[in-house]
Amino acid sequence: MTCPDGPVGAGVRRTGRGAVSAAFVHLHVHSHFSLLDGVGSPAALAQEARRLGMPALALTDLGWAHGAVAFYRAAREAGIQPILGCEVLFDPVDDPAVRRTGGGRAGGGRAPLHHLTLLVRDETGYRHLNRLLTAAATGSAGGPGGGAVGGGGAASGLPRVTPALLQQFGRGLIALSGCPQGQVPALLRAGRWDEAVRAAAEQRDWFDAYYIELPYRGEGEEARRLVGSLLRLARVLDLPVVATCEVHYPRPQDAVAHRILRALGDPGRLVPPCTPPTSWPLPPPAPGRCRPRRWRLRFLLTL
Repeated sequence: MTCPDGPVGAGVRRTGRGAVSAAFVHLHVHSHFSLLDGVGSPAALAQEARRLGMPALALTDLGWAHGAVAFYRAAREAGIQPILGCEVLFDPVDDPAVRRTGGGRAGGGRAPLHHLTLLVRDETGYRHLNRLLTAAATGSAGGPGGGAVGGGGAASGLPRVTPALLQQFGRGLIALSGCPQGQVPALLRAGRWDEAVRAAAEQRDWFDAYYIELPYRGEGEEARRLVGSLLRLARVLDLPVVATCEVHYPRPQDAVAHRILRALGDPGRLVPPCTPPTSWPLPPPAPGRCRPRRWRLRFLLTL
């Protein structure tokens, strides 16, 4: 259940019949334990990773680590290395009086929470991850922070972590700066460069290791600008980078089920079939009828 020290999710190439080289490992993955957000059991994800020839796989469900034990057993049975983790909802303000909404969206005048990807490095990290989530959910850490997220959708009822909790339980954990809903990417997308640099510099001191996460979200101009800004920030702070391709279902044919599941968390909004995707199956994206003609895995090539 340990995590390698290096950025293993940083390269991919086809090896025939849909398999990918052992150089690529998914580090940002959701199972059906990510309620209203993920499709597929931990066992299904582990078996698909094995079929694709991947040597390891992470599980980073949203808000909780309820699937950790099942995933660990399934991955060991499949002969791949399990990397345990969680995508937590991060509130950068240590103020229990400030009410916030989940999912990285502002609403009703409330400031958004942010996503942060945590990976377990060793046994200490696993214990700290469990204690972190418990303290965040119950407010039992003896300090500010914690509590469940209100509102509707997939983030409703999930624990909310704060800087005080991450500083208390960050040992043994590796952090990735997060998807576009992470604090650092969100600040960069808003053009707040200095604040993004300060946030990343602060977060790197809380964990055993801290990586700038380069999320693959297609080849749109906004996605390109974000990755360029993240690479620039990593150079400024001398931080390592890791590329991710956020997985929400094990097989390409599960995409329809995933769209319907997301619509359940956002009533009245069903994503059209040909909408550019923001989440993926375990196999890396390939050209398809609803995808751009020149679909290249630029941001997943070795960095």
